[in-house]
Amino acid sequence: MLFRSQEKRQADNCSRYVEPGLGNGVGDPYITTLDLTTYTFNGVGEFWMIQSTDFSMQARMEVYIDPATGRPTNSSVFTAFVMRDAETKIQIELTPTGVVDIRLDDELVAFIHETEDEEESEEHIIPTKSGSISSSRTDRTFAISFNLGYTFRITQIDDDSVGSGSSSSFGILAFASESRIGRAGGGLFGYYDRNPENDLRTPDGAAVAPDSPLSMIHYEFGLKWMVSAAVESLFL
Repeated sequence: MLFRSQEKRQADNCSRYVEPGLGNGVGDPYITTLDLTTYTFNGVGEFWMIQSTDFSMQARMEVYIDPATGRPTNSSVFTAFVMRDAETKIQIELTPTGVVDIRLDDELVAFIHETEDEEESEEHIIPTKSGSISSSRTDRTFAISFNLGYTFRITQIDDDSVGSGSSSSFGILAFASESRIGRAGGGLFGYYDRNPENDLRTPDGAAVAPDSPLSMIHYEFGLKWMVSAAVESLFL
């Protein structure tokens, strides 16, 4: 039986392999789209990261406070994300004290890194209707996956000069599968179609060149993706 199975199965030389879309966002913030276009956008408020017919993702960006002076800067940081498909909604946010709250369908969830032997485990996984949420004990990273073809790795970052607390922010890595090409809609993670030249597309379809001045990217692209009304916000 095993021999017949191997005989019928054609060899796969990986020639059909397609690399996933890979985006990220951290700090200033510097954002890289799923088609690997990098730009800077210092927005403050709630913004669409991905907006499509079957999947939505928003981010909350706040002014970065300089820990040395206690004064606001011209930079902003990620402090919360929320994402939703037809079956599942997941929200992750930083509280004012630097604690990470995660809500699954608007209910708080808790991660307990213990096994049946009461020993700490490296990772704890919570299944959802659409995928899973996992937490890493060692590096404060949370992985959120959706069966549609998205995985997000969100890491809590503390400012070294003050330790944990009000200076915390999030960094994010976003992965999109081949199935999302041309279906990821738009948002700050760009228009995912393997063409980086049209990544910075506004909600009305206008494209801003990736090498445009920072002010043009800010006003003509980034701010266009601000959540415009409370009824549009996915945050609880």
